[in-house]
Amino acid sequence: MNDEFQDTSIYSSEHAWEESEGRWRPLLGSFLLIAATGLVFVASISGPPQPGAPPPPPKPEDTPAEPAKRDGSPPPEKPWPPPAPFALPWGRAPWFLAALSMGLGGTLLLRQPREARDHTWQPSVPGRRFESVLLYSRDDCHLCHLALETLLDHREFLPPIEEINIDSDAALAERFGTLIPVIEIDGIERFHGQVSVLLLRRLIDATPPRPATA
Repeated sequence: MNDEFQDTSIYSSEHAWEESEGRWRPLLGSFLLIAATGLVFVASISGPPQPGAPPPPPKPEDTPAEPAKRDGSPPPEKPWPPPAPFALPWGRAPWFLAALSMGLGGTLLLRQPREARDHTWQPSVPGRRFESVLLYSRDDCHLCHLALETLLDHREFLPPIEEINIDSDAALAERFGTLIPVIEIDGIERFHGQVSVLLLRRLIDATPPRPATA
C-alpha cells in the first residue's frame, strides 16, 4: 500500500510541472505550423516579376480583339508574367527559410519523446485501470484527434473512452475554452492540450489494475 502511494506521489509531483509545459507546447507548435504555412503563401505571391517564357498565342475565337487606338497604332502588349502584387524586403529566399525553420520548430514541439514512441511498452502489472476516461474535444481539432489516438494506443489498460464535444454544450465550451483537448480520468482532469505519453504510462503503472469481474 505504501509503495502504491509513493508511486502515485511521484507521478503527481512530476505531473504538476510537465502538464504546465504540455499546455503551451501544443499551442505554440500549432501556431508555428499555421504561421509557416501563411508565410510560404505570402512569399510565393510576392517579389519582383520572374522571367519566363511568353504564353502561347491564344486562339482568335477565344480572345476578343483589343480595340485599336484612334491613330491606328496597335494596342500595347500586356506584360508576362504579370507583376507581383507586392515585394518583400531582402527577396523571397530568407522568408522561405524562416517558414521552413518555423515548420520544423512546430513539428518538434508536437512530437512525443523517443521513449514515448516505444510501442512494445507494458506496465509492470497487466490489466485495466480506472473507472472512466472522458475526452473533451471539439470540431476540427487536430490535437483532439492526436489525443484520441494516444488513448486508443493504450486501450488495453483503460476503460472504454467517452468523447464529449464541447461545441454542443455552452457551459463546457466556456469552462474549457482553449484548453481542449482535456482528458479526465476518474473525475480528475489529467491532461490539457496534449496527452503526454510518458505521464500517461506512469499513471497507468502507478495504478493497480481493477479486479476482474465475473
